[in-house]
Formats: sequence, structure tokens, C-alpha cells
Amino acid sequence: MLYNIQMNVFDLSNVSIIIITHDLELAEPVKLSLLPFSSEVFYAPKYPSFSKVVNEAICKATNDTVIICSYKVRPKPQDVIRLISLLNDGFGFVGLYRFAFFGFKKDLVNRIGFFDERFVGGGYEDCDYLRRIVEANIACYDDESVEYIHVPSTWDYTLSKIFFEQKWKHDDNTIKRMVPEEKYEYKLNCKNTNISYKDRTYSCSSYPWSQNFCRKIQFL
Repeated sequence: MLYNIQMNVFDLSNVSIIIITHDLELAEPVKLSLLPFSSEVFYAPKYPSFSKVVNEAICKATNDTVIICSYKVRPKPQDVIRLISLLNDGFGFVGLYRFAFFGFKKDLVNRIGFFDERFVGGGYEDCDYLRRIVEANIACYDDESVEYIHVPSTWDYTLSKIFFEQKWKHDDNTIKRMVPEEKYEYKLNCKNTNISYKDRTYSCSSYPWSQNFCRKIQFL
């Protein structure tokens, strides 16, 4: 599939591009990389978890399609076009550098819920969310095609790993949910709730899910 769509005719009127950062200066290279597409910065210097940051950023977004950027990525306009095109093709979630540059339509949150804020700190909330997408039989696409600046994470993964292992039990063939989702009182302004998604068997291109996994794993 080709994504060489003319940028001046590509409609981003219903797309919110949000850069999450704990340091406003770190967001500037990301904003420049995205030009001529506009973006906004979600300043998050003191949050208990990455999940809570993302949830509040989603609620801040005024449009139905949301693209979340880490300050560590350098996405180009053509990456934005490709991401949106994949969403329009029927993928419920598209990550072009895992959860450092990812997008979805708010309807996905209506269906499977917000990010789980019981993942204290950072880490594993991304694997949890992908499992929930696959559990709901919704296709997701994940690769590492966007430029990424490798710097140490500011999040502590210790507690989130413990909770992930409590929430999901798995072997080579099955995954069993052990803990139900929490409900959050966020207000989600979602205009379109009638979206058709591809089945999960068409999903994921790479880490942390393979197509083989998506086709063979069973959720209990």
C-alpha cells in the first residue's frame, strides 16, 4: 500500500497530535519534525504513572483520532499519514514505534476502556493494552519504523511488572485474565462510535506480538 498522499490535501481536521513530555524543551524537536502538521504539548512533570498521563491526554484531545508522541521520537509528516491511513484501513491501534508514537480512534477507548492506572510508574501498561485489544478481537499494528532517540526511561518498572503478572496468566497457548478492568470517571468526547475494525487475525507486524501469536493464542 502506498502512502504518498499529497500533504496539502490530507485532512487532519479530526486528528489531535499530542506530545507528552516532562520537559517542555524536549518537545520542540518533535514539533519541528511534524511540521507542517500542527501538534500540542501535554506537560506532565509529576504523574504517578504513564497510564494516567495518556488517559488525561486522551481526554484533552478535542478530536476523535488521537496520536500520542513521546519526546523521544522524530516522526515525519508521512509517518502521520501512514498511521492515519492504517487506522482508516480498520486497525484499532497503530504504533509506528510501539507506544512512543501511536494512534487510535476514541471509539477504541469506548470499547475496551482507558489505560490501567494500577500500573504504577511505567512499563507493561503497553503490553496490557495490546492484550486487551486482541482480547476484544480488534486488529492492531505495531512496528519500529519511526526514528527513535534511545535515552534511559524516567519511569520505574518494578511495581508495574508485579501487577502485570498478577493480572494475566499465560502459557504457550492461552492467556487467562485474572483481574477485571477498573472504571474511571474521565469524560471522553467521542463523536463516532460506529467504527468497523479488522479482525485480530490481520494484526500486528512485530514486537511484542507476532502474527503467529495473534492467530493461535486463546483468551480464557
